[in-house]
Amino acid sequence: MTMKLVVLGAVILLMTACSSSKTESSNTSTAPTDTSMAMATATAMVETVTVVIKAQNGSGESGTATLTPLDAGRTRVVIGLKGENTTGKQPAHIHMGTCAKLNPAPKYPLKDVVLGKSNTIVDVPIETITTGGMAINVHESAANLKKYVACGDIPK
Repeated sequence: MTMKLVVLGAVILLMTACSSSKTESSNTSTAPTDTSMAMATATAMVETVTVVIKAQNGSGESGTATLTPLDAGRTRVVIGLKGENTTGKQPAHIHMGTCAKLNPAPKYPLKDVVLGKSNTIVDVPIETITTGGMAINVHESAANLKKYVACGDIPK
């Protein structure tokens, strides 16, 4: 927590220094720099998000997914399940909707869950995924996509 405050303080000081130099120079030359700094500050403030994944349809599969912001507007999604299917790959996706009312068309594909684990880099910023109305869903198998075995609503 102390480190976050130090980083936040440094960002504020840097932004203050840039805004004071902006008044001494033309607006056209500093506008992109100010915009870039604002975007970098917003990205730096987003933290890792944990999604609780609950069993569905009597599967006994539950666990968590961790969403971590990366550079270049990408997000790492790591799924860890207990009670998992040990016989094969289980497709996983980020879907629009909630676990209670899931849009069956995947929004972002994730790597298959194998022996309870999946690790995927999605080419969208974490802010896009966490704006609300999305869930992480795990299917029984590629042959039985209609059977959902685990799901977790992504918090806003």
